[in-house]
Amino acid sequence: MAEIWGEIRAPDALVFDRSLNELAAAVCPADPRTEAQRRADALSALAARAPAMPCACGAPGSSTELARIRRNRP
Repeated sequence: MAEIWGEIRAPDALVFDRSLNELAAAVCPADPRTEAQRRADALSALAARAPAMPCACGAPGSSTELARIRRNRP
């Protein structure tokens, strides 16, 4: 495990936070991870510039559940 810390401008922080929330909320409802766990996993998707994050419920076909990142600024 690692810890990431930094300071960014408030408007950029809002975009970053929104992106994490959207990824965390858009997986299958049966995903067993907590919201905090999904947000942490969303960091990997953002770092990889992935447009999606797979569901972790393990159901057939759920690995194709995608969370779309909106890159719009408020």
